[in-house]
Amino acid sequence: MAGEVSRGAGRRVDWTLLRAAPVPIGVSARHVHLSAEHVAALFGPGHELAPRNPLSQPGQFAAEETLVVAGPRGALEHVRVLGPARGKSQVELATTDCFAIGIPAAVRDSGDIAGSPGVVLIGPLGSVALPEGAIVAARHLHMTALDARHLGIADGDLVAVIAGAGRRAAMFDQVVCRVSDSYRLELHLDTDEANAVGCRGGDMAWIVDMGGADRADRADRAAEPVPAGATAGAPVSVTASAGTSIDLTARIVITEEDVLAAARSQPRRAIVASAGVIVTPLARDAIRRTGVELMIE
Repeated sequence: MAGEVSRGAGRRVDWTLLRAAPVPIGVSARHVHLSAEHVAALFGPGHELAPRNPLSQPGQFAAEETLVVAGPRGALEHVRVLGPARGKSQVELATTDCFAIGIPAAVRDSGDIAGSPGVVLIGPLGSVALPEGAIVAARHLHMTALDARHLGIADGDLVAVIAGAGRRAAMFDQVVCRVSDSYRLELHLDTDEANAVGCRGGDMAWIVDMGGADRADRADRAAEPVPAGATAGAPVSVTASAGTSIDLTARIVITEEDVLAAARSQPRRAIVASAGVIVTPLARDAIRRTGVELMIE
């Protein structure tokens, strides 16, 4: 039924159900959520947050209002307030922001602020000393109940995703799934995470693995990847000589850039990879377009 949410209580999801499922990326810069009480304290009694632009999640918006967020060693200016007002104030920062203002980087799920570091919020008409509430938001994946059923995911499940491209691509593990019909399908990364893999808002990531699985487990379970025309799960012999192949056996991910590099070489070279390697959807498309052979050891 629409709106029905299955709770997984942190269970691990079988990666074979989710292999290379694409999801859009949203990059979350530092921001502040305010309670109605703190909106009044910082901007004046009766003040209402003024929407500046809508956010990707329905009903949420970036406000015109900004604040200074101060810690024991420094301050961050022009930190955007997000609306609407919430029950409790919360500051979401990147790890580098925490270093800059001298507070510990507490990685938490949104709303889990008990015992987290405090900061001072400075507005045009007042200031508020938060005893707790400054967190580094744990990376998470928003989706509707329909998305969750399609993917075989329950609220609270943990998955791993591939984000970025080329040599900056990386896997993010321990991504918690949040399921609600008030959400829209989107992977939320902070600016540190997005910069690490060279991605921007609107880029695509792929659900590729159950969180925490090691490479040997992935290899045991993998029925893919295989070269075009081969039978899924069948062993592929490697017969290419060193001069006609590119050895990527040390890699856990094959990207589109890898395939195109092999296609541009003269003569065109095959790619040799290890069992259990992850091949992104764009790389698979490139293999079909270019005819580059992917051989699994």
